Amino acid sequence: MLVKFGEYSLQAGAVEVTRNNKGCLRHDTPNPNPKLRAKLTDLEGRSRRCNVRLIELDRAHRALRPKPAAGEKPRAVITKDIRAARKKRGELKYDGKLVYIYEDYCPEVLDQRSEYKEVMRQLYALNLKPSLLYPARLFIRAEDGSRRRLASAKEAVMGISQ
Repeated sequence: MLVKFGEYSLQAGAVEVTRNNKGCLRHDTPNPNPKLRAKLTDLEGRSRRCNVRLIELDRAHRALRPKPAAGEKPRAVITKDIRAARKKRGELKYDGKLVYIYEDYCPEVLDQRSEYKEVMRQLYALNLKPSLLYPARLFIRAEDGSRRRLASAKEAVMGISQ
C-alpha cells in the first residue's frame, strides 16, 4: 500500500507539472492570439468612447450635491458643450492657460494613431484636410470636396511623395 501511495503521488506531481507548463502564458511569445488582442482593444476602446481627456485644467466643477457613498452613482462634472464652445471661440482658456481637450483612447489605439502624426502634418501643409477616424483610418478631403481613404501611413507617405 505504501508503494502504491508513492506511485500515485508521483503520477499526480507529473500531471501538475505538465499542466503548469502548458497552461501558463509565456511572455516571450510575440502575439499569442491576434484575434483575441484585437477584440480586447476594441472592447477597451468602446468603454472609453464617451470619455474626454482635459489637459492643463487645474479643477473641474462637480454638481452641487454631497459626495456619493460607495456603490452610488458619481456626481456629474460640468463639461457639457465644451467642445462646441471651443469651436466657436477658437482657443479654450482657464485662468489664462490654454486647456486642451482630447478623446480618451486605449494605448494600442494611441500607438496606431501615432504612426500618422508626421503624415498628417505634411497633409495639413498641402491643404488637404486629413482626418483620422477610429481606430486609425486616414481620410483625406481634397480641395474639390472628394474623400479618399488611405489604408496605411506608408501608403499616405507614398501618395504625398508623388
